[in-house]
Amino acid sequence: MPPLPPQRTVSFVGAPFCEGQNLQGAELAPTALREAGVEKASALLGWGFIDEGDIDFAAHFEATGLTDGACSHHVTVQIYREWLKEGMRENFSTWVHRRYGEAALVRTPSTSASLDQADQAKPAAEAEKDCAVVNVELMGAGIKLVYDACATAAARGNFVLTVGGDHSIAAGSISAMHTQYPDLGVIWVDLAGASAILKWSERALARIHANGGRVRVYRSTRFVSSVAIRLQQ
Repeated sequence: MPPLPPQRTVSFVGAPFCEGQNLQGAELAPTALREAGVEKASALLGWGFIDEGDIDFAAHFEATGLTDGACSHHVTVQIYREWLKEGMRENFSTWVHRRYGEAALVRTPSTSASLDQADQAKPAAEAEKDCAVVNVELMGAGIKLVYDACATAAARGNFVLTVGGDHSIAAGSISAMHTQYPDLGVIWVDLAGASAILKWSERALARIHANGGRVRVYRSTRFVSSVAIRLQQ
């Protein structure tokens, strides 16, 4: 087993990716953690801190022809800061819904250019459901960007703190860390208690790979332990 990171340095990788689900807001987490003082918190624990910046998914998608750049469906940082200024008396999604309407939080689905001919004959919603992964072409490209960023930071011997974004980024970050640490173990803490990655169908994974995603599916309980969280009302 390779040794643990030799130096106590955190590489903060921002992965503001929200294509793996149907709501917006998750992409604001890297900004929120920076402004909340994650670098200062690391210093107080005796760790150095390198901010690797945010992965620019939108620019990559436009450059590779996956999107035309004409439609932006992400909640802006400005809206997030307006919520902060008003005192955060209600959760972010409720506040945005009340202030800007339901459409402000609903993600516009991408096209499904990677669907095969059988699926192209189906309604879009049915084809996406059959594939089990929404926005599969953007997922493949996005996961690859996450993998590359995490692998680069891990190769320098740093502790890699990857902040999404939605749950799908873990497909890239875990795969990258497993490349660096073959005996890696994962404790997955999740509201539902089950990793979406473990549920992805072989067909969906083939499509993600076809679009550049580097994903390894680990169904062994030796490798992944899942912990469920239940919220009390």
